Amino acid sequence: MIGYFEEFRDSAQGAPFKFEANQEIIAIAIELLNDTKKVDAAIASEKDTERVLRLKLHAASLYGEIGVPDEAGKLIEQVLAATKQEYPQLRKQAESLRVTIAPTGLQFPEFPEGTKDLDGKEIKLSDYKGKVVMVDFWASWCGPCISEMPNVVSAYKKYHSKGFEIIGVSADKSKDDMLAAMKKFGMTWRQYFDGLGWENKAFRRYGITSIPSMHLIGPDGKIVASRLRGNRLGQQLEKLLGGKKEDTSKESRKAGKKQ
Repeated sequence: MIGYFEEFRDSAQGAPFKFEANQEIIAIAIELLNDTKKVDAAIASEKDTERVLRLKLHAASLYGEIGVPDEAGKLIEQVLAATKQEYPQLRKQAESLRVTIAPTGLQFPEFPEGTKDLDGKEIKLSDYKGKVVMVDFWASWCGPCISEMPNVVSAYKKYHSKGFEIIGVSADKSKDDMLAAMKKFGMTWRQYFDGLGWENKAFRRYGITSIPSMHLIGPDGKIVASRLRGNRLGQQLEKLLGGKKEDTSKESRKAGKKQ
C-alpha cells in the first residue's frame, strides 16, 4: 500500500495519478489521515503516560502509511525522548518504527549488542563515524535484492575510496547460499548472518518485514535516504561524496581490506 500512498501524496502536490482506481485509494488515504488527526487531538494536551506514548506510536505508523514520514518522525522522537528511563519495550518499538518509516534526519539505531560479522568482529555503527554507510537488508533468494546487486557493487567500487561503506544483513538460512551470492557478485563488504531468516536478530531489532531494504546513513549517523533502488543510490552518493578526494592513506586501505 505504501506505493499507492506515495502516488496519492504526489497527486496532492499537482502530479497526475498513475493508476485508474484512484477514488478508492483517495478514500483510504483520507480515512487514515483523519485517523491521525483524531489521535493527534487526543494526545496533544496529555502527559506522556504509557497509553499516550502508545497512541503516539500508532499515529506515527499511520503517518508512515500515508507517506508523511516527517510527521511520523516528530512523534517517534517524542516517544524516544520520553522513554530514556522507562518503558523499554515502547522504546524498542519506536526505534524499529524509525527505521521502517525512515524519515530523513533521524539517528539510525545502533546494531544489537553482540552483532558480529563473518570474521567474528562486532559490528558497531559508532565505528563508522565520519563515513557514509549503507545498511542493506537482503537475501540470496530475494529476486529484487539480486537484481539490485550490480548497482550496489558498482556504487561501492566507485565511492568506497571516498568513504562509503556497506553493512549487509542477510535473511538467508543457508550460509552456503549467502556466500555463493557474495562470491558471484563480488560483495566484499561486511555481512551479518545468523541463519534465522526473518527471525534474524537485526531484522527483529529494526522491524524489517520486506527486502531489499536499504538505508543510507550520513557521517553524523543520521538517515540520509532509504528505498535506494535503481539509480537513487548513485545519485545520493554523488551528492554526499562526489566532491571528496580519495583517501589513499595506509590506515584507510587497511580498514577497507578488513571490511
